[in-house]
Amino acid sequence: MKFKYFIMNISIMIIIIVLIQIYPKVDISDIIWVKDFNYDESQIHDISIGLLDPCPFIPVKINDKKVRLLFDTGNGVVLFLTTALKEQIDYEITGKTTELNSDGTYRGEGNAILIKNLTIFNDEYSNVQSSLTDWRMYGFFKNNGGIGLKYFKIK
Repeated sequence: MKFKYFIMNISIMIIIIVLIQIYPKVDISDIIWVKDFNYDESQIHDISIGLLDPCPFIPVKINDKKVRLLFDTGNGVVLFLTTALKEQIDYEITGKTTELNSDGTYRGEGNAILIKNLTIFNDEYSNVQSSLTDWRMYGFFKNNGGIGLKYFKIK
């Protein structure tokens, strides 16, 4: 009898977590702070944070495919894609890469790739060099890749 209630409670919690993950998107661009800080609506962009994977994600368009990439708000200067996108986007393999951790230690091997078109925050880029690596190199949760905040400073 206790086992039945345990299973029922777990099922209810799973349903609640799934419903929270698919909550309706809220448009924050009309909030007063946008004008208070002298932002233009074109300077406000989507960012999402998951419940189970509490990392920030930003929408990116690779060629004609919309994907979400992890947003590294620290010292990241690169754009990298993972094997989670391997069959979903078009790219050209241009060589091999060696991936390193932030302290310079070896992380793994990957492929150097060339992306024909990339759109981030309404800015378009052509012939973008990146890397394609196994998503398991970057954490427990499957992700499409990531982009560092400092990536925009070098563009």
